Amino acid sequence: MNATENHFVSLEAFAEYENSINWFYSELVRLNTTVYILEQIFDFPLDLFGFHYSPFFRMLIDNFMQTAVLIITRLTTDHGNKHTFDRFKNRLGSLLKPEYHKQLKPHQESAKHILESIKQKLKSLRNFRNAYVAHLAEDFVSGKTSIKRFDLTDLQQIRDALNQLLHILSLKENHAYMMVPVDYSSEVVHPKGSQSDIERIFDSIARNSVILNMPEDNPSMWFFKKQRLTAETIAVLNSYRRKFGLPEMAD
Repeated sequence: MNATENHFVSLEAFAEYENSINWFYSELVRLNTTVYILEQIFDFPLDLFGFHYSPFFRMLIDNFMQTAVLIITRLTTDHGNKHTFDRFKNRLGSLLKPEYHKQLKPHQESAKHILESIKQKLKSLRNFRNAYVAHLAEDFVSGKTSIKRFDLTDLQQIRDALNQLLHILSLKENHAYMMVPVDYSSEVVHPKGSQSDIERIFDSIARNSVILNMPEDNPSMWFFKKQRLTAETIAVLNSYRRKFGLPEMAD
């Protein structure tokens, strides 16, 4: 099904559908970008390059995780918000002309199945939101709470499910959405040598780190330091040294 204004009961109904899809899309771009940046932070060896106690990255991770929780709950479980995926799924039947309800039904059933598959994770996130992010439960302060914590894997699974929901409920079978900014997209062919902002930040951290420059800056310290490093760690360091045109470290 590739919905056009002719599929809807009125121009007002079509406008409501388009406005809703555009809003879901803009919120999901924010969610995908938030999760993408978290993925890059967790993938980068901060400990190796001397940032294991970095208050900046700790705050960044904490705030981005909370932002993701707010976006997800706003899209799925917020009782005060009529623009959730579940409500929109049910609303589509009254927006489309009756002769298209048969084509709509598989979309609604697929959306229902996806929402069911993440129901428990959404419940946990909503409880966390209510107890800490948007409000503050007394049990949370006292440490007596039984509220389940969440991690990046939970956010990734929910993100993927919500991306699927957008594609299903957009009623556009051949339409592809870009879910992150162009600079972060793997679907875009970037100019050779170009880097995103986060890549430049991490490269700067690595290039100016003590350990990466230790063989040249302090050979005697490196002699003892390298004996405590695993082959895997030296391989990581060498990947960065090659990137910056430095000779490889011997293990």
